[in-house]
Amino acid sequence: MDKRIKLRYEDLRKERSSLDNWELGDKYTEVFNKFNDSMDEGNYLLSFLLIQNLVEDRMYVLLKYVIENLKSSHLYGSDFSLQHYHSTFPSLKRVVEELHEERILTEDEVRMYKRSVVVRNRYIHFSFMNQDVYTKELCEEFLYLFREVDKKVQLFKKNFM
Repeated sequence: MDKRIKLRYEDLRKERSSLDNWELGDKYTEVFNKFNDSMDEGNYLLSFLLIQNLVEDRMYVLLKYVIENLKSSHLYGSDFSLQHYHSTFPSLKRVVEELHEERILTEDEVRMYKRSVVVRNRYIHFSFMNQDVYTKELCEEFLYLFREVDKKVQLFKKNFM
C-alpha cells in the first residue's frame, strides 16, 4: 500500500513554480473555464475545489510580492519560487497573519480570510457527512474572495513592481 501512495506523493508545487507568466495565464484561464463549466453543470464540489485553490494561490502570490518587495532581503532572500513560500508558510492562516502584519490586510479582511480557511477545512474534511454543503452560493462566496485578493495582487504590482 505504501508504494501506491508514494507514487501519488509528487509535489505539485513544483509544477506551479515552473510556469512562466504566459503559461500561468493560460492555466488560470483553463481553471476558470472548468470552474464556469462545473458551475453551469451544478457540480459544486469541483467548482469549490477549483476556486478555493485559486484563492490560496493568489494569497501566496501576494505574500511572495510583499516579502520580496517590502521586506529586507537578508531576512528572507529574494525571488523565491512559490514552492519556497508554501514550505516557509505552510498554513494559509499564517499567510493571512503575515499579510496583516505588513498592513496589506485589514482586521476585517483577516477575519474574513481566516473564516474562509475554517470553512474550507470543515467542508473538505467533513463533507462526507453531508455532500449537499457544496452549493452555488458557497462557490460564489469563494469567487468573491478570489476577486478581492486578486485586486490586492494587482494593486500591489501596480504600486511596487
